[in-house]
Amino acid sequence: MFNLDTGGPLAGLHSDQLHKLGIALAIYPSLIRNALGFAMREALGHLREDGHTGAMRSRMLSAAEYNTYLGLAEVEEWERRFQA
Repeated sequence: MFNLDTGGPLAGLHSDQLHKLGIALAIYPSLIRNALGFAMREALGHLREDGHTGAMRSRMLSAAEYNTYLGLAEVEEWERRFQA
């Protein structure tokens, strides 16, 4: 297992290349955190400058898309099964 978030010579290799080197599992623990931080900085910058969310609309999930990615329907079904 290799942590490829830290850079180094393996960080830019494709998963196929890593596999050929005998690496079966690579982790990227800060990928989502850093991507979200970048997106938050960009979105809040537009809000501060423009005073509205218009510039970011095409890069935002709708409420339905957000719920789908969260798996909300599955969570609600699970809750229904355990409510008595």
